Amino acid sequence: MEFIDGADLSDLECYRADAFILMYAVSEPESFTFAVNLLNYLRHDLGTDRTIFLVANKTDLVRQRLVISQEAIRYTSSNDCHFLETSTALNLNLDELLIGILCNIKKQLIPVDDTENQENRHRLKRPNTDRRSRSSGRALSAISNFIKHACRREDKKRNATSVK
Repeated sequence: MEFIDGADLSDLECYRADAFILMYAVSEPESFTFAVNLLNYLRHDLGTDRTIFLVANKTDLVRQRLVISQEAIRYTSSNDCHFLETSTALNLNLDELLIGILCNIKKQLIPVDDTENQENRHRLKRPNTDRRSRSSGRALSAISNFIKHACRREDKKRNATSVK
């Protein structure tokens, strides 16, 4: 799994992605507006059929919340997207986000005709599923920890530059 920071829209590499995470801060309406504009650009201008998650971050800042969930849900339901609220500070729903992305990418990669065959194959391979689920759980946990630490580093950098 590779994460591309798509802040620069001129970078065409991000448009070949298997999924998009459009994250905004619930305490910053400008970030929500930017995410919604990007969502519209991806869906309508580029016509992408890829999975898109609109993610509300910083949900732990309840008293500073300026963007309500219903607004985001309205946009996601009308644009065939997923919505999730997270808090990197509290490690809230980060695993769910990663699992959701991976499951949706997997659905995109399996052709529609092979869906039934895949389900039948998984039924035959039951003894190995426990081992696989443990290893994938460890991988997701490692990825989640990586994201959490990366976000903390970014916050520290932002705080350090704003103090200067």
